[in-house]
Amino acid sequence: MPAKTMRRSIWALAVLAVLIVIIAVAVPYIASTRIVRDRIAQEIGAWSGYRVRIEGAPRIDIWPRLRAVLRDVSFSDAGPGGERPIGTVERIDIELSALAAMRGETVFTSARLFKPVLRIGADTERGIWATLAGKGRIRAAIDEAHAAVADQADPASLMALMPSGPFGSVRIEQGTLLLDDGAAAGAPLVTGIAGKVDWPTLDGAGSAVAEGIWRGETIKLDAESAAPMLLFAGGTAPVEIRLDSALGGTSFSGMAKLVGAPFIDGQVMATTASFDRLAGWAGATLPEWENLRSIKLSGTVSGDTSRLKIESAQLQVDGSSGTGAAELTARNGQAAVSGSLAFDTLHLDTLFDTLLPLATQDWSASPAPAFHWLRGLVLDLRLSAASGTAGKIEMSDVAASVQLQDQFDSFDILDASALGGEIQAGLRFDRKADGTLATLRASASRVNGEAFGAAMGMTRLIPEAIGSVAIEMTGRGETLPSAFQNGQGKFSARFGAGRLSAFDLAAFLERNAKGGFFALDETAGGSLAVDGVDVRGTIADGVTTLDKAEARFGERRLWVTGLASYSDRSLALTGGVGAVRDEGAQQPDDTNFFVGGSWGAPFISPVKAGESGN
Repeated sequence: MPAKTMRRSIWALAVLAVLIVIIAVAVPYIASTRIVRDRIAQEIGAWSGYRVRIEGAPRIDIWPRLRAVLRDVSFSDAGPGGERPIGTVERIDIELSALAAMRGETVFTSARLFKPVLRIGADTERGIWATLAGKGRIRAAIDEAHAAVADQADPASLMALMPSGPFGSVRIEQGTLLLDDGAAAGAPLVTGIAGKVDWPTLDGAGSAVAEGIWRGETIKLDAESAAPMLLFAGGTAPVEIRLDSALGGTSFSGMAKLVGAPFIDGQVMATTASFDRLAGWAGATLPEWENLRSIKLSGTVSGDTSRLKIESAQLQVDGSSGTGAAELTARNGQAAVSGSLAFDTLHLDTLFDTLLPLATQDWSASPAPAFHWLRGLVLDLRLSAASGTAGKIEMSDVAASVQLQDQFDSFDILDASALGGEIQAGLRFDRKADGTLATLRASASRVNGEAFGAAMGMTRLIPEAIGSVAIEMTGRGETLPSAFQNGQGKFSARFGAGRLSAFDLAAFLERNAKGGFFALDETAGGSLAVDGVDVRGTIADGVTTLDKAEARFGERRLWVTGLASYSDRSLALTGGVGAVRDEGAQQPDDTNFFVGGSWGAPFISPVKAGESGN
């Protein structure tokens, strides 16, 4: 290497070494004289718009990055009643630009907040978004962007008008969100907050990841947008947001307008693997919801705060899948949902368990404010299914509806094929001045008696024949069981030719003639062919009165009348076997008997002929 080149290299290394020494000496000097507590507090205050106090002495680290460590930092805001506390931070680690520090400037590149506590109010002016925006540079940038949104008619040109400038990243560890309830300490709202906000420039993309404990459950948030400033300013921008917890989750991906007149248009999904736990977490613990588990809803959602539509909806409830569309509207302070859904299989018991509490539950007594609106929910749904179940009844081609209205609620099976025939049923609750009146109406036509009896648990009373059944009940009460326990009603059934299974008439007559109690099962070795069966009766206060239950076979008949309690399924009947006779005739029967026990295990006691007749 030439000597001249060697000398230049040596001089370059010497100059570099001197510069390193100067920077190493100058930076601590500058940090100790210019980046002092008041200067840093002033810069933080300029960004937030709040008054900032730093109680602890700042510590300045220069390696491997220029960093200021601040302790015991508090934020406050001037108000009509004096200073109002906004929040505190136990420690803030701020990374600074070394070159800016050399120029005597304070430029933050990132910040880490340990144990921050933020106080928010219940009103919009002191809510979380207004509090975070503050009154400083962030608020000024948002106001500038808002003016651009208001003046610019071309949405495609808005991004070029957004305020620019660096922002950086903010990390939070062990944060707390307090609700300012007037007490000095405040009420903890969210605790254990940890997360990060990355927003390199005000006119660029940004993202936020956070988690915290809300009402005893860990909630995770993941949000990002290509134009956060546009969203804050009342413009429309793409956004993706997801909330997750052990109880379930929800997500949205699409275009949104969040400030002013909110509007969304995109894909939404909400799911829970344990609906009963989710409801309990929200403050609605109901026995009817204990068996509800998996619910998942997805679709395309669009609309604003007054009207929201979900199309191409996919709904899964405990294994049942449905598709359709629905609309959510807000009117007179009430939420109204209408729509139609088609299911592959519809479990009406699950639907009933889910929605019945909305008709009968007194939500005004619930301590959870978020659920008070349920009492005023207006619902109008049309449902269909290729197959369905209601208790033990298997159905096909089901058409149903649910209505929750101001003055009444109704649950209807409009039409369904079941039990070999067709069934219709309706349950209605009318809210009147003197209480709620519950009405049940059900009818079945051309049904198979054997299948109907098995579903009702009355295999001994219903023949293997084709027939029709009708029932109507009304009652008042705070719950459905209490309403029907004290209700009134009537029922009737008529079946054609068939047979009474598990009933040997000859053995029955022989055993009855011997006297003494005996179980009906003792005469179950055969069956009785019948020409027809007629049943009619009334219901009052939990007891069924059989006015007529008659099976005809040739010129003879088997009949019973009396009481059958549907609350404890007990029997107190009298009956007989004799010749068919005209209504009101007093012809004595050949054999008479008493029936006691239960529906499932009746017993017989002989009665002398002529002592009882019908």
